[in-house]
Amino acid sequence: MNSHLFTLLSRRFARPTARVSHLLLFLLLPLSALAQWQAQSILVKPGWSAVYLHVDASYDSLDSLVGSDANNPISELWLWQRPAGTEQFVTSPQSPIGGSQWVVWGRLGSEVSGSLGTLVPNAAYLVYSMATTNYTWNVKGKPVAPDYSWTTSGLNFLGLPTPPANLPEFDTFLSLAPNLVSVAQIYHYQGGPLGSGNPSQLFAYHTTPVTRGEAFWISSGTLFNKYFGPVKVVFPDMAGAKFGDTAGQ
Repeated sequence: MNSHLFTLLSRRFARPTARVSHLLLFLLLPLSALAQWQAQSILVKPGWSAVYLHVDASYDSLDSLVGSDANNPISELWLWQRPAGTEQFVTSPQSPIGGSQWVVWGRLGSEVSGSLGTLVPNAAYLVYSMATTNYTWNVKGKPVAPDYSWTTSGLNFLGLPTPPANLPEFDTFLSLAPNLVSVAQIYHYQGGPLGSGNPSQLFAYHTTPVTRGEAFWISSGTLFNKYFGPVKVVFPDMAGAKFGDTAGQ
C-alpha cells in the first residue's frame, strides 16, 4: 500500500490500525476463495476421445455434473483402473468392456449401467460424445499436484501436464527423457468409432502437440520412467500445499 492511500484511510477511519487491517483482510478473502477452484477445458471429439483430468471434481456426482446438463453431449465415461497384479497388465490399448479394468458411467437411457459415480483427479477416461462436432467440456474442480504410477509390465494410460496455450510438440516435451523417447510406444484416439486405427500409434513426434487434458496409452518396454514433465513438483501431502499458523516451510 503506498503512503498516500494509507494517509487517506487513516483520515477516514477513527481506529486506523484495526479497521484498515480488517479492510485489507476483506479485500483479500475473495481472492483466496477463487484460488481454490480451477476450470479445466477439455476438447471432446465426436465419438470416442481419451481425456485426462488434472483437477478434483469429486465434490458432485456425474449425474449432476454431466447428466443434468442437456447441452453436454457426453453419454458415456469409462475410467481406466490399473490392475493390481502385473500379470493382468495389457500390452495393447483396451476397448471399454464391462467387467475389465474399466468402471463406467452412463447417461440415463444409455446402454451401459453405471459403476462410476464421480470424477477423480489424475486419471484417464474414455469419453463417448453423441455430438457431430467438437465439444469443449469445462470441468470445475480443485487443482491437484501431478501423481501417477508407471509400470514396465504393459501400457500406461495417462495425460501430461502441459500449458493450455503454446503447446509443445512431443519431441520437445520429451527431449529431457531421451531414453524414454528411444523405446516409447504412444497411442492416441482420433475420435469416431473404435477400431484397428483408433487408437493409432503416434509417430509424428515433431508435429504432434502434447494437448493438456488428452490421455495417451504409453509403453516403455522394460524401461522404468519417472519423467512427467520439465518441472517436478513434490509435496509432503498429495492433497496439495496447506497453509496455516502451524505449518512449516
